Amino acid sequence: AFVWDSKCGPGYQRSMLIGIVAIVMNAQCALGRLCSLHNKLLLEENRQLETAELAELKEGNREHVRETARLEGITFNAGLERRRGFGYLY
Repeated sequence: AFVWDSKCGPGYQRSMLIGIVAIVMNAQCALGRLCSLHNKLLLEENRQLETAELAELKEGNREHVRETARLEGITFNAGLERRRGFGYLY
């Protein structure tokens, strides 16, 4: 109350409104930064999962995918897409 002019008193509704607006804006900024950080973490996790999948495919599972695709009557690329594992949505 000592920060505001006495003409704003005695109820100080304007100063209370300014304080509430400032708190809401600060909360929105903090939530935006938190969501942005979470999005970046999920993107990095997806990259790591994809790298692990590609490494696993290079270890000799390529022929297994090719044979499975042939038995299912689909192309090799479609078999690779079906084999893709879990990925985070962001």
